[in-house]
Amino acid sequence: MEVAVSGATGYYVYGSIKAETLRNFIDNLFPSLAKNLDADYISGAYHRYKGGHDLFIDVPKTFIEKGFSDALKHAGHILLTDFPTKAGIPIPGFSHIGLGRILEDFGISKGWLNINIMDGGIGFLAIDEG
Repeated sequence: MEVAVSGATGYYVYGSIKAETLRNFIDNLFPSLAKNLDADYISGAYHRYKGGHDLFIDVPKTFIEKGFSDALKHAGHILLTDFPTKAGIPIPGFSHIGLGRILEDFGISKGWLNINIMDGGIGFLAIDEG
């Protein structure tokens, strides 16, 4: 019960923070990772879902093409500066260039194929409590 109350309180606090405020705060925590050309080559709505932010597809591609250091920065950008935001990142493997395109053909919205740190945390706690 204590976990449920703490989770609900945290979710409310997270939900009450403006998206832009949260984004600026996170970027200021990790300024060297705030921008990444390997990840942010697309802009606009759902740009993370469309490309550059899939941990299972895009980061290994960067590793093969550019090496360990660039792949580590790419993963750091995704996990430390994008995952905590309200828009989140695509569920690994479920971006548009992964299985997401197939699921969209079945009528599943691309919005359901993204996860942020709060949704992931609450989901983890729900499984743990179950």
